[in-house]
Amino acid sequence: MGTFDVICCACPPPILAFTAYLLSKIRHTSYVILLTDLASDAALATGILKDGPAVRAARAVEGFVCRNADRVVCICQGFVEKLLERGIAPEKLVLIPLWGDTQQVYPIAGATEFRRANQLTGEQFLAMHTGNMGKKQDLLNVVRAAELSKDVKDLVWLLVGQGEERSLIEEAIDQRKLKNIRLMPLQPGEGLAEMYSSADVLLLNQKAAVVDSVIPSKLLTYMAAGRTVLATVSDKSETARYVERARCGLIVAPEDPKALVEAVLSMRADPALRERLGANGRGYVKQHFTKEKVLQEYDRLFSRYADKIDVQAETSKKAVAAG
Repeated sequence: MGTFDVICCACPPPILAFTAYLLSKIRHTSYVILLTDLASDAALATGILKDGPAVRAARAVEGFVCRNADRVVCICQGFVEKLLERGIAPEKLVLIPLWGDTQQVYPIAGATEFRRANQLTGEQFLAMHTGNMGKKQDLLNVVRAAELSKDVKDLVWLLVGQGEERSLIEEAIDQRKLKNIRLMPLQPGEGLAEMYSSADVLLLNQKAAVVDSVIPSKLLTYMAAGRTVLATVSDKSETARYVERARCGLIVAPEDPKALVEAVLSMRADPALRERLGANGRGYVKQHFTKEKVLQEYDRLFSRYADKIDVQAETSKKAVAAG
């Protein structure tokens, strides 16, 4: 193992950050945590764990590694607030958000290629969800919405992605014999702009219990695409905060397929509003969350360790000279 000035650990899982702590002791250097999730909260919210010894143990490890880190980079304000509540010193916490890929994902006027390649007509209203198909996404809610709207002409629901619940979702669609909802695998990066531009609205669905434990990275991608976001999430969630600040879509009651159908139909009836909300999202990402802006924040964070090394080196030179 070569020399280094600081250890940076992306976390979760908490045990990985504990490994960074041990390594920092062995190598007598600082470590920084890049906190992409609060694992204990996420496990509770999705039902993976019940409140009990396992959650308490996970939180004990999370608290230990955060208290001993030189800095904890939080990707959203919700993480900052949670860690402050748990006694982490505010001077350790740094808020640096995710970035939205405004270069690869951008609105294309009159996009038709994705629809044509996938037997979707220009007259169909396309409500699209992309990304992971796991427990916290609760995509059976979208399946139920499709069932409620199966007689609505030219309304198509499209789920693009992979995940642990994909087979369950496919089975639910087959059992209901639904023709207005489709599943597709993840698409190549070079076609993302075209795919997102073909959608009329973009869906972000979460379980009601998911509040500040996670922030879906797809939200900034949706906003970069310049399409209206329908966020079926808790109104106390970090996702809801972002959507409201950016004025880029609607917050819809989670685990309520009827509310989701009503939101989609209201957006279908108002193309001018859809265009305005989509433009708001694109503008907000370009103003606050471009890759360049976020990387500048990381540059400022890590430059402090380079400065520390330079100061120590200069001090050593002066000591040698004095001797």
